Amino acid sequence: VVFSGYPAVTIFFVISGFVLGRSLDRQRGPAARDYARFLASRVFRLYPAHVAALCGVLILSSLFLSGVPPVDFDAYHPIVDTSLADRVNGAMFAHPGLKTLAANFAMAGWSLNLVVWSLYVEMTAAPLLPLFHMLSRRNRPSVDVWIVAALVVLSALTWGKLWISYWFTFYLGMIVQTRGQAWRSEEHTSELQSLR
Repeated sequence: VVFSGYPAVTIFFVISGFVLGRSLDRQRGPAARDYARFLASRVFRLYPAHVAALCGVLILSSLFLSGVPPVDFDAYHPIVDTSLADRVNGAMFAHPGLKTLAANFAMAGWSLNLVVWSLYVEMTAAPLLPLFHMLSRRNRPSVDVWIVAALVVLSALTWGKLWISYWFTFYLGMIVQTRGQAWRSEEHTSELQSLR
């Protein structure tokens, strides 16, 4: 649990929801134009960096993993997960194939760059973020609780389907803006009352 990357990425999605909510606060104009502008900005912010990183991974793997004798992980089997052998030895980079390359460049797969799953989650959540923003800015705590509860249940029911599993984190991030100050002032008030 301490070294798992999933809690860190979950916190990142909450922060991302907060920041994207603040970005949506600044948009003014016809709703359809703002929606299209928001989606275009998400694509142009994430996709070029993804392509550059993937090209870098492919170049580095061809330079440093090609023609190198593989590490024999059998001697380390109880300690090291042998399923990582192909990745460490670069077998998956040797001849990735057109289908694998296309899937990785389209963010539909991440066998060549494992962190791309988080970009996939953000890209697939992006169309819903303006709706989440609108709902979270109404400042209705009971509605926020119901929406978060519904999204958490949806996440639990569809766990493993990355495109839907983290929607609740983005909504949580957005309600930090509307509910966060109220939570802080309530906490501050209770602290003052306890001091008296």
